[in-house]
Amino acid sequence: MPRRRVPASSWLTDTEERPRPGALSGARIRRRARVFRVYLWAAAGLCPLLLLALLAVLTAPTAPAASGQSDAASPGRAAATERVLDWLAGPDPGLPGGRLLLFTGAHPVDTPTTDDTAGDPPVTVEVDTFVVVDDRGNTFTAEVQLAVDGNGRAAVLSGPSLTPLPQPDPDLARNAGPWPGRASGQPTAPVTVAVRAWAAAFTSGDPATLRLAVADPDPARGYLPLTGVGSARTTVGSATVLDPATVVVRAELAVTWAPTAEAASAVSTPANPTPAVSPPVIGFDVLVTGADGAAPRVVAWGGPGTGPALTAFQNAAPTDPVSAAATPVTVLPSFVPGTTSHGPPG
Repeated sequence: MPRRRVPASSWLTDTEERPRPGALSGARIRRRARVFRVYLWAAAGLCPLLLLALLAVLTAPTAPAASGQSDAASPGRAAATERVLDWLAGPDPGLPGGRLLLFTGAHPVDTPTTDDTAGDPPVTVEVDTFVVVDDRGNTFTAEVQLAVDGNGRAAVLSGPSLTPLPQPDPDLARNAGPWPGRASGQPTAPVTVAVRAWAAAFTSGDPATLRLAVADPDPARGYLPLTGVGSARTTVGSATVLDPATVVVRAELAVTWAPTAEAASAVSTPANPTPAVSPPVIGFDVLVTGADGAAPRVVAWGGPGTGPALTAFQNAAPTDPVSAAATPVTVLPSFVPGTTSHGPPG
């Protein structure tokens, strides 16, 4: 039987792929496959190593604190502070006119274990460090050794010590100026008057008077003055220019607090009156705008050194529109700050 002829359009004769420009050769396909195999084998080999390294880091014990590292949450701080205060305020004080300035930290002391302490509760030893000052302004470090048990109970073992600290160079403050890196000079007469007017309003105890001195145009803002001031003496210091219309001025207020009613009724004239004591001084940097005109005004104030960063009306507080538009929401204090210190008066 004769073989049938395949039609020209049969699937056996259809062209599925023909040479074209840019087609990958077999050699390039094999090289690419080889690179992929190397990558997969490397990933499979390194992944367990990375997991082991991560596990080692997470389970590693925390390194012990260095012996000189400060620990502000010292369980023996209360006992150490009491020892230093008693040492300063005793009949024969350890430091003439001494006062406690601050607690600078505590560090544990390594205590080797021995068989002799079998049956005793475990204790740790720490040394708490303080800074104290005498009546001549010299500063010292005072260290107290304590034993602390597992329940946080502490007992003083020894101390305090007394180690002098380096004294500051007196020329340091004199050469630095009020604002290091900025030229300073005396303020103009209108600026001086504006600062004194602000100081009078700030110590008046009247929010409306202070708001009027600041001249804030926003009725939703008020300002908090000092209250309980009997009298205040203002000293206007140096000024530095921020721009032609804005200056920063250093001001100091020598404040005498008015006695409360209870204190006034309890005061009796002593047989030997004590000599007059200079009132405490508080310092400010005040921001003055309109310094190039005849009517400058103080629009912000802050601690000494903050003057160049002050912004106008930054001291404002929200007012209560129900009670009074000029009364800030914050309750004004009515007490007179007391003067307390540890140790004998210096």
